[in-house]
Amino acid sequence: MSNDSVDKLVIFLAKRDGIDKLVKTFQYLSKLFHWHAESTRPGLAQRAKQWEVASGLSRKAFRTGRFLTGFNAIRRNPGSTPTFRFLSVLSNAGEMVYFFFDHFLWVSRIGVLDAHLARKMSFISAFGEAFGYIFFIISDFILIREGIEAEREIVGSTEKSTEGDDKIGKIRGERIMRLMAMAANLADLVIAVADIEPNPFCNHAVTLGISGLVSAWAGWTGLLCPCVLFGRNVQRIRDDANCIGPCMCHAVVIEGGIALAAATAAFYGFDPNTSLLICEGLLFSWGICGLSSPCGACLVHCCMHSCALCQEHREMNGRLSDGVVVPRTIVNPPPVQEMNSANNSSGTSAPSAQSVDHASLEMQAS
Repeated sequence: MSNDSVDKLVIFLAKRDGIDKLVKTFQYLSKLFHWHAESTRPGLAQRAKQWEVASGLSRKAFRTGRFLTGFNAIRRNPGSTPTFRFLSVLSNAGEMVYFFFDHFLWVSRIGVLDAHLARKMSFISAFGEAFGYIFFIISDFILIREGIEAEREIVGSTEKSTEGDDKIGKIRGERIMRLMAMAANLADLVIAVADIEPNPFCNHAVTLGISGLVSAWAGWTGLLCPCVLFGRNVQRIRDDANCIGPCMCHAVVIEGGIALAAATAAFYGFDPNTSLLICEGLLFSWGICGLSSPCGACLVHCCMHSCALCQEHREMNGRLSDGVVVPRTIVNPPPVQEMNSANNSSGTSAPSAQSVDHASLEMQAS
């Protein structure tokens, strides 16, 4: 099944998720700083508040067209069972309402539409967000429970094999990622409830700040734990592979090398000017030839390894989605041709007889 225009548009819009997570981190860090410095340093607190508001408006601009993601999920992968299809429709419909009315909230806050519409659009958007996240959490909980039951069946079986160990590793890896998704959805649910029904707990600056950071950092697997994301990428490409082995290898080689370099610099010292020059040279080489030359992938992995892993994971999610059969070109070799000795002898005997008759006619004519 090839990607149509909606699939390509959704893949293109998904490339801004990393920027949205980064700006979301700025937004809620500035909220926490504003709460901390409001009484002691009001000048800095006011600047932090302005940064928070600007970050929130920027995130709404980055989310333009994101409601198509839910529509495409319902259209392409609604679920494997009727229960998951029902939950998928409800959760993605709520997310579509959230992102769609978030556009009107954005343009009303910047003054394009009437400012009085902002409160109503905020309520509708937050209600759709909360509605969708509830069913996302239920779906993840059901999948985690099914994974635990499947793991118990494998562990309880009398036969022990490497295939069973690989299945257990895959189940545990998926469980970790679904727990992180549930944590992010719960954090976003708290933020949505604060907009729907303001209350002292949900609307407290600390509650909103921590919830926003949990929601933003739950998707930062590539930055915080690149070894885990590398193991998931390997497991996604090879069905028979376990994510634990590649994850440990990546942790020892890459993270271990970085730790060794940091320890060496800490014990023997380093020149700040030289370090800055090296970083500028790496970024310059990545920007000049990393995007337009055959060695681009190598330079991206060397200079920005976490970004490369996230890009690989995003591309595999877009191109190697579940349930999509990749067409393969099968080339059959031509049939084996055999030489028949009987045909060869008959084919060669006829010309010899014709040559004899022709020679006899020439002798009679002479």
